[in-house]
Amino acid sequence: MKQTLPVAQELLVRARNEGTVLGYRDLNALARLTLSLLDRKYQDQNVREQVWNTAWELASYKSFVDGKFIPLPRLNNACQDGQMDFGGIKLENQAFADCELRYSGGDIILKSVLLINVKFEMVDQPQSRIFLSRYLLNRGGPFSIDTSVTETGSE
Repeated sequence: MKQTLPVAQELLVRARNEGTVLGYRDLNALARLTLSLLDRKYQDQNVREQVWNTAWELASYKSFVDGKFIPLPRLNNACQDGQMDFGGIKLENQAFADCELRYSGGDIILKSVLLINVKFEMVDQPQSRIFLSRYLLNRGGPFSIDTSVTETGSE
């Protein structure tokens, strides 16, 4: 696995750079495989890091694919200066396009947000894991998530 994960990351980067678009069915299958790897415990921390990096590269690729299937509405691009930290703030009815979204901690609260051709950079934390699992399995379009609320709806 140590050798295959960097290859998978490179293939995702190359597909994005060359404009290769997979359908949502294929993306969903890749997401399920990748997410199952995130659920495992690894003795080698480098393997865990490679799994994490592969998952984020897949999320970045998905946002590229979303841009091919979803027309960007006439909303202002909320991403200033090409990057934004979105942990610990609430974002609603916004579009982020052609930028880098960073997460270093805090709850992720998005309501009806479009993520188009975004590069993700996130630390390995429970909130970012929840974000990743829901975003990768989302079929495109406006996306909503609130990691401050538990599955049962209580805080």
